[in-house]
Amino acid sequence: MKLERLNCKVRCDVGICNNSASFTLVTGGTLIKRRLNLCDKCMKELYEEIGRVIIPRSPANILSKGEKRG
Repeated sequence: MKLERLNCKVRCDVGICNNSASFTLVTGGTLIKRRLNLCDKCMKELYEEIGRVIIPRSPANILSKGEKRG
């Protein structure tokens, strides 16, 4: 799955949004008409919602907390 910037004028696919899409979500093996087209506003809102659901985790510490270094 990858995100591409659109060069042509296409309507945003989100709900009642009538803005022109700037981005398209491309998945392998799908037709052009099956792609999800998003405007800048909807893309920002989607980004914020994904950030609320998927919280990045820090990598596990390599050293144990009780060990002395050096």
